[in-house]
Amino acid sequence: MKNIFKFLGIAVLACGMMVSCGKDNPEEGTDTTPVTPPAPQRSFTVTYGSTNLDITSFQAIDKTDEGYLTVYGYENGEQNSRFVQGFLESTVVANATYESTGGDVMNYRDPSVTYYDADGVLSRDGSAATYYGHYTIPATFIENVTAIDLNALTMSANWTAKVILLADYVANQGNMDACAQTDFSGNINNMTWVWKQQ
Repeated sequence: MKNIFKFLGIAVLACGMMVSCGKDNPEEGTDTTPVTPPAPQRSFTVTYGSTNLDITSFQAIDKTDEGYLTVYGYENGEQNSRFVQGFLESTVVANATYESTGGDVMNYRDPSVTYYDADGVLSRDGSAATYYGHYTIPATFIENVTAIDLNALTMSANWTAKVILLADYVANQGNMDACAQTDFSGNINNMTWVWKQQ
């Protein structure tokens, strides 16, 4: 007789658990609200040495007929802000270089760091000129374009390179190996650009 009560007690307990844990419990109701997928995360970040930039304005000049984009990324709009400028492939590539792409490279620009070449050492005609003060060593540039949509104008890409100061370059008579080199990298994650007029 004890066993029957024990068995009935277990059965009642099991039924109670099924009712309280069941998916179709009418007391809990059913949520029929449609689920909206989260908006894709978009970001464009740049690191130059210990300096980090969040790029808020991403623009490009259409050079897709030649296989690349001329890229501009501004920290705070276009006026007097730090920015990056250069060339990235307009198709998916892995470990592409300055040499393999025929000239892709990204440059770090800080309007507060310039170099005045009084002797015209850097110009073709020997005339004096002022330049942005940072120079990317082309042979160190490596890019990856992991995704690009030329209809939606979105891109995911990254690059690494080494940068020297032009003043250091001139002081070392063009010997880049003698110049202090700073790490320079960028990471573009599903970022949307707008077309920039040439």
